[in-house]
Amino acid sequence: MSTKIVTFDQVISRGCGIDVHKQNIVATVSGDEIVEECRTFQSFTSDLQLCAGW
Repeated sequence: MSTKIVTFDQVISRGCGIDVHKQNIVATVSGDEIVEECRTFQSFTSDLQLCAGW
């Protein structure tokens, strides 16, 4: 089985992706002139507030 690679032209200079699970949230920021960073937060209210502040 072969894997197809899909590429896209960059339209915006910075962005954030959030992957929501039952027990945690994984957020990644990436873009021009910033260091790409990925953080995992638990799904408790206090942790979601930490994610929002980040």
